[in-house]
Parts: sequence; C-alpha cells; structure tokens
Amino acid sequence: MLPLPMPRLDAAELFALCSSTAKTKADRAALQVLTPDVVNAVAEYESAAETQTLHTLKHLRHSPGGPPTGTPPKTKHAPINRALTNGYTTRMVPEGRIGHSAYLKLRSSAPDGKCSLCGHITAGTLDHQLPKMLYPLLAVAPSNLAPACLPCNTAKGDVDPVDAEQQTLNPYFDHEAEEYTWLRARVTGPPFTATFHALPPPEMPDVLAARAQFHFRRLKLADLYVSQVGGAVRVDCQELKDWGRTPPEVRDHFARKAELWSRSGGRNCWQAALYSELATNTWFTTEDYLQV
Repeated sequence: MLPLPMPRLDAAELFALCSSTAKTKADRAALQVLTPDVVNAVAEYESAAETQTLHTLKHLRHSPGGPPTGTPPKTKHAPINRALTNGYTTRMVPEGRIGHSAYLKLRSSAPDGKCSLCGHITAGTLDHQLPKMLYPLLAVAPSNLAPACLPCNTAKGDVDPVDAEQQTLNPYFDHEAEEYTWLRARVTGPPFTATFHALPPPEMPDVLAARAQFHFRRLKLADLYVSQVGGAVRVDCQELKDWGRTPPEVRDHFARKAELWSRSGGRNCWQAALYSELATNTWFTTEDYLQV
C-alpha cells in the first residue's frame, strides 16, 4: 500500500457538482435534499476509518433508499440509491462529464501514478474503500476513492467489512502500517524460487497486522510480486557477473538496493522485500547469482 495524503477535494462541493447534471429534474432535486445526509455520512466514514472501525457503519448500508429487491442478476436498486451511484459511474468516470477532472485528479494522486493498493501497477481506475452499491451516500466521497489498478480493484471487489480485521488497508488513513516491515520475501533453491509473504512483526498492533495480511491475501499480491522477480534479478545478476563481484560485494549490492527501494518505494514494496532477502541469503550470494 502507498500511503497518501487526504484528498483536497471537498466532499460537499464534489457531491453538488456531480448532482447538478443528474438526468432528470426530479433526481437533481432529490439529490440536493440529501446533501446534509452525504456530509454526515462522509464525516462518519472518516471518523471510523481513522479508528479502523468501518465495520460499525452498517446503518449507512443501502441508505437512504433501502436494500435492493430481487435476486442477482436481476437485482433492482432503489431509484434514489441509483441516482447517488450514478454520480460516480456516469458523471465522474466518463471523459467529458462534469466530475471527470476530479476523477483524474484522484486517480493520479499516488506517486508516479501507481495503484495505491499494490504500489506497482499504474492506476487505471478508482477504488471505493466502502463499495458504492452498498454505501451509495459515499459514492463520490473523495476520501472513499483511492487510485487503483484494474487487477486490484477487481480482486478487492465489493468488500463490506464484517469486523475490524477483515478490512483492506486504506491509503488515506492507515499510514501506521508503513511504520512496520510486514512484507517479506523468501528465496530458495536450486532452482531459484522467490515467494512473498505478509509476516507482521510482533510489535505491530494486532488489528493492523491482521488487516495487512487480509490486504495481501485479498488482492493476491503474492502472485503479482512473484511475476516481477525474474526480470529484475536477471539484470542484477548479469551486471554482477560482468563486474566479477565477490560474495561480500554481492551482498553489499543487494543491501544497498534494499535500502534505496525502502526509502523511495516504502519499506513494504516488493523490491525492498526481495533485495533484503537476497542480501542476507548466503546460498544466493555465494552460488546462485552466478546461475541466474
């Protein structure tokens, strides 16, 4: 996860903007009446996000129109709830619509335009921390919208937290997670094999540690990170072989790269985890780097 500063967009102003071009006059009037409800819902959401208690917001679920009727795929949502979610799907996402500039601003807010959930793939959409179809009052709340890649957005799905621990990390509110090194790589062989694991240290708060593990599992980050290892390691090893480096120099090389990635990409980026493991792996630094 990439920790992000809170969006500077005002929730009430963005809601008013996205509501101003609702399809019908009746929808525009109904949405305007809901402005205080949206403002209150956003305040509740932000307070709960700060205390890792989003699971306590069940009273906002399907508000204000109530639960949908019917069964998938023929589920029918309350008209007012649909009008609320359309503020995002039809008035923020499409190019040229009134809220699209806000959409682009939020989508590009992570360093280098990356996904804030995996920290690796370019962000191609926005992820709702609390799903818009379950929490329509939060559909266009800036603090509920984080830059995400399509794979992470799809893997996360419409997660509705059932308790404090089963919540993905929130880029705007869970900066504390980056105060601990919880992403680890393991290298074994021969043949060279790398795996990634969420292994929070004992001093990490229990709930936050559980959420880091849930985040890692839910977004399938192990598979994503493993897929990047081969190309990166081959380039490093070829360079080290060309230079004729000794095992101590190999260890120093990877330790330096781990430090640089930790400083530039965060201590829990996959590169920092991988290079930290390579720097301390005796088998790799004495034998296998010559074979990669």
